[in-house]
Amino acid sequence: MAPSGYFKRTTLFWIVTITASFGYFTLIVFAPDVIPYDCLGPFGSLCSHLVYYYADLMYKGWWAAVAVHLGEALYALKLCSDKGINHPNTRWRWFVQTFLFGYASLGLLVKYNPKRQKSLRGCNRDSSSTAAESQRRAQIRCWRLERRFLKTGDIFMFTSVTLRRFRFLWRTLKVFNKENNLQPCFCFIYVVYLGFLWKNTFNL
Repeated sequence: MAPSGYFKRTTLFWIVTITASFGYFTLIVFAPDVIPYDCLGPFGSLCSHLVYYYADLMYKGWWAAVAVHLGEALYALKLCSDKGINHPNTRWRWFVQTFLFGYASLGLLVKYNPKRQKSLRGCNRDSSSTAAESQRRAQIRCWRLERRFLKTGDIFMFTSVTLRRFRFLWRTLKVFNKENNLQPCFCFIYVVYLGFLWKNTFNL
């Protein structure tokens, strides 16, 4: 989207949370009798205490919150001008959303960086021009990785077969050689044979 029309809606969590909390605050200030404080437990007792002893302070706090939100909405208009958001409808949407939800909306506008968005779009164009080269390199990497896994599997298979063969020959030699004087010589010959076989099999 072009910078002049950039708009991002605040998350559903903040929409629900701020609407519920500010709506409850409005009821406490302007219609405290409709709230069932007894059903709210300790929180209801606290609210009843504030309404009974600090009603004037709660009234001033409500208007202060409205003034803060209005100031944030006006600052959002200034940020729109600073960041190149010139479309009237988009500016109005930022103003209304920031007035309703405060910094939950203003923070999104503060984080917006039009220069970064342009650089990202430029990177996307560059990446599309080199897509074929990237795909070719990815295929080469996959081919090499596949060869590596195949070679690793062959090594495991070779090791397993040679160990089973060694155990079989060792047991056979023990049957025919009761004095166990040929085992060291057999081990040496078998290790040498295994080394030559390994080198010729895997081209090491």
